Amino acid sequence: MYQERTTAIILFARSLQAELRHRSYTKSLGKRLSQRLISTSHEAVVSDLKSTGLPVLSYDESLQRGSTFGQRLCHVIEDTLRLGYDQVVVVGGDCPTLSASDITIAIDMLSEHGLALGPDDRGGMYLLGITAQTYCRASLLSVRWQSQYTIEDVQKHLDESPPIILPVRKDMHSLADITGLLRLPSRISADVMTLVNLIVAHLAHRLILKMQSLRVMAIIHGVSLNRGPPALEL
Repeated sequence: MYQERTTAIILFARSLQAELRHRSYTKSLGKRLSQRLISTSHEAVVSDLKSTGLPVLSYDESLQRGSTFGQRLCHVIEDTLRLGYDQVVVVGGDCPTLSASDITIAIDMLSEHGLALGPDDRGGMYLLGITAQTYCRASLLSVRWQSQYTIEDVQKHLDESPPIILPVRKDMHSLADITGLLRLPSRISADVMTLVNLIVAHLAHRLILKMQSLRVMAIIHGVSLNRGPPALEL
């Protein structure tokens, strides 16, 4: 167990309804299946965070302040540090490959490095660990958040202490990300994997129905089907 009130974990994530509106895969999967996926993934992340034994503070859009991502993030970090914590670890709710060990490694290294970064596979981040001494509002506001330059900018603007870089993890933003989780069974929870398999089966069924419909139309209109399969509109 870590010293009480030294470190806090911040879950910086949208609410379920906001996430449903934001994610591109909602239209393809439908509201019910998308809601199940988002909820199950979120619960798995929260379970991992709580398993560290550290306080977990959740901030969805109803508790965030500011007109930009950087402003909202800075307010959340500052509000948490004002509660008396010496360092914080900020994570989002859209990284089902995050593990409790990622959190503990970041915390263990913060006292030495002052900054811990968890890069995703797009140049963004799934984790930001920072101490009160390293934190700088102006530097964080200079970062191009939610872009392919995020991790690069954080390293450039917060260069007082060389950061510890955690392994690259995969976020879940698109259908391609969801199906890609099939290659990472050891990195995600059993409940999330069950849903991923269900989604893949759902997409395959849609493709079969589309091909069958095209065959029927071809028979009706006398069109040859000697070509590749249709692209599934994701």
